[in-house]
Formats: sequence, structure tokens, C-alpha cells
Amino acid sequence: MSKELGNECIDEAAKTLGVSREEAEASFGAWMKDTFPETWEEGLDDEDYNHFADMWYLAVSPRTSSGGSGGEEWVGMFIGFDRRFDMMKRKREMVIDIATANLSGAIANGFTYNGNKVGIGRAFIQNGVWNVEHSAGTYVSKDEENSAKPDWVITLNEKLSVAMLKADKTPQKAYSVKSLWAFHGNTKEKFLTEGPRLVTAEGAWEAATHDWSLWQPITVRGKFDEEGWNGAGPTLSISNANATYGLDWVTDKKKLEVAEGLFNPEQYLTTVSAGVNLKDLLNHHLENRKESYVDKNGVQRYDGPTVTIVGGVMDINHEGREAQWDPTGRDYWLSISSQLLRRENPNARVGIKVSGVLHDDFNALSVLKNGEWLPFARGSRIWVVGRTNSYTNQDGDEVVNVDAHGIYAIPNKTICAEIPSEGSNDLDNLSGFGIGGDE
Repeated sequence: MSKELGNECIDEAAKTLGVSREEAEASFGAWMKDTFPETWEEGLDDEDYNHFADMWYLAVSPRTSSGGSGGEEWVGMFIGFDRRFDMMKRKREMVIDIATANLSGAIANGFTYNGNKVGIGRAFIQNGVWNVEHSAGTYVSKDEENSAKPDWVITLNEKLSVAMLKADKTPQKAYSVKSLWAFHGNTKEKFLTEGPRLVTAEGAWEAATHDWSLWQPITVRGKFDEEGWNGAGPTLSISNANATYGLDWVTDKKKLEVAEGLFNPEQYLTTVSAGVNLKDLLNHHLENRKESYVDKNGVQRYDGPTVTIVGGVMDINHEGREAQWDPTGRDYWLSISSQLLRRENPNARVGIKVSGVLHDDFNALSVLKNGEWLPFARGSRIWVVGRTNSYTNQDGDEVVNVDAHGIYAIPNKTICAEIPSEGSNDLDNLSGFGIGGDE
């Protein structure tokens, strides 16, 4: 990891703001000291430097009079939600482990993070405001009990909360969230001439916790980076959640008729360049995956490509299963197939993993009919947007499956399921997909 990406952000900000490189660096340092003082005091490693320089650029770039994010207006459709992640998670988890094991010792001694001392205090409400008890006394904040919980409060359990402390015994920010989405669109100027393209939309600041609607035409404003974070690919960074749904941006009546037809999700998904036939999915995964990391057992792990696939539902489980690593505590699954995929093997299918968030917040296992979301059943035809991965089954064969980011059930090709049957839990014929039972 180098500081190349962060340096590019500093250079770009200097040009945008009309200042020298030295002035931009000084501005970045002042912003870090004011916004993330504890992180700045500890010093930034290369990864942190790149992340925070990118955040600073988005924060200080000139905004339009409409109050939107910096950058250009993009039009298109969100076709998938990937995940939310917290840049402060690792540090916060250390605090939780230390404070849970020995709170009095944690308050007395704090802990060391990246070679720097960080204090720990007990957070509590007294006289209507949040307080922090630390090794030298008590800090009384201005954050009121009836307001949103301060972003420096770390909850250990129902009765106990703590906070990380700076050198002056004041609390440090404990959360910094981003979200990742699949967005298919383009700038207004290019959409109707060049067509839409698939990019990763990154939500930051107020947009980090905002949920956009899937499968609807939308206009958003963001900053585009062709290379993306650490070479991840085309990325649209959005810091303001303001958006406009609909096709008001198409002013030509003849073009409006074309756009209305195009933005039917079933039609729109056919324009995604990541479309792959189910029978070719394994080869596509193997040819396009990228090395990710080597696990503790010395096994190389990979990140698969984002794909859009379409097929008929073979198996589906609406009950889900307990999932320790899912934010909702539960995840779901189904499988899809096609006639071409089954030519050589009548039981061939592709397993689809569905997160609890995608199920609960984005109706991943339901179809919209007559204004009502209804669960769909086997035989329904669906589109899936997601990222591929693979594993080796008991027979030594490489098997591909997909972590879904978005699922669109085609209304006129969907069978509604009134009550999930007991048979919907029977996924033995997935041949090693590993999604249920005790094995």
C-alpha cells in the first residue's frame, strides 16, 4: 500500500480550490485535526491516509447552489446494495474487548493503537446529558439525553457504554461509515448518446446510511473516479443523500418514450455489460476473479466479478437461517437454473446467497404486484445482480455461486408463494453449496 491515491486527492483538491499543493496539504491537516483529532494524533498509515484524503476532498470540494454533493449529476438506476462498513470498526472492537474483560483496568490504563496511547472512559447519562468517567475525573458533554446518541458512545451491553478518549480526556469519534452499491447509469450528457455503464456507487457522510430505492430511475450527484479506490474500478462517490426519482431530466418527448421503455427493469438489466449466461458463469468467474488475500491456512482467496444473471427459481427458502456475521442475524438462499445449464446435468443450478439486509430492506425474495410485495415461489423468473465466488465440492469439482446484491422478480413471469412449504427447506440437491443443515 502506498500513498499514491491520497496524494492524487490532495493534488485534485489543490486544482479545484485554486491553491498550492502546500496549502492543500495544510488544509487537509487542519481538517483532520478538527474532524478526526484522535486519528490525526495517532498518525496515518498509508491506507488511512488514502481513505481520509479522499473523504476530505469530497468534503471541501465546492458544492452547487442546490446543496447536492460535489461532482456531476448522474442518471440511471441502483440495481444492487452490497454492504455498509465502518472504518473505525477495528479500533472500536479493541475497546470493546478490553473494556469487557476489565473495565476498571481499561479506564486506568487505556490501550495502545498503532503505537499511540488511547484512553477509555465509562459513558453514562446524568442530569440530562452524556458524561464520561475517566482516570482523572469526569467529562461533561453538551450532548443531550433526548438527542441522537453521540457518535463517540460505544455500547457494551444494555447497561454499560464506554468512549475512547483523546489526550485531553475528551471523547473521540467512534464510527465512520460508508456504503457500497451497484449503479447502472451515466452523466446526463452521455446517457442518451453512449448509454448506461455499471459502476460502484460509494455512499459517504450523510449518504453512507441512506437507502436508495432499487429498480427506479434516479438522478444523483457524485464525483466519478475511473480507477476507483485501490484499483477497484469505476466508482461514483456520493456524499449527499439528495436524489430525484423519475425521468424529468428527459425533456425531449420522443426520447422520453424510449427512456420509459428502457427503464423497465427487465429491459434495463439487459443493457448491463456484466450480463453472463448461467452456463458460462463458472468460466467467467475463473477468468475474471482477482486475488484478495491468503487465509490463515495458506489458501489463496479471491474476489469474483460483479455479474447480472437471469433464470428460473429451482429452490427457495423464505425462512432463512441464523447467521452470525449478518447484521440482521439471519440470511437466506435460493437457486436458479436455465434450460441451457441443464442440458448436460438435469440438476444443474446456481446457488444464490441473500443477506438479511437485502431480504428485509429491499424485498429480495418478493415481487411487486398491484402495489403489494408478495413472496415468490419455485418456477418464478428472476434477475440477480451480485458477486461470484466458488468452492470445491466433495467430488473435487469447482462450483460457482453468487452473493446477491439485488434481485428483481419479473411480475408477469412470477409465481406467488402464499405459505412457504416444508419442502422449501430441502436443498440437499445443491451439491455442496453449504447453505443449510449441520454439515
